[in-house]
Amino acid sequence: MTELTECLVYGLYVLFNSTLYDEYYRILNGSTQVNSTEINTMPVPDLECIQEMGQSLMKSQDLSENNCNVILEGYCG
Repeated sequence: MTELTECLVYGLYVLFNSTLYDEYYRILNGSTQVNSTEINTMPVPDLECIQEMGQSLMKSQDLSENNCNVILEGYCG
C-alpha cells in the first residue's frame, strides 16, 4: 500500500476534479453517485505522474476545475 503524501492527494484532486474524469465517470456510471468499485476500475496514470500533477497544483495554488484540466492535459494529453 502506498502512503498518501500531500502531493499524491493533490494529484488525485487534479484527476477527480477534471472535466475529463467527470465526463468519463458520468458516461460510465450514468450518475454522480460514486462508489469504490467504480473508482477502482477507472484508468489512472501511474503514481509518479499523479504526484507530479499534485506538485504542479500545489505550486499554482489554483484549485479550479480549469486549472486541473490544464495540468491533466500537460501530463496526459
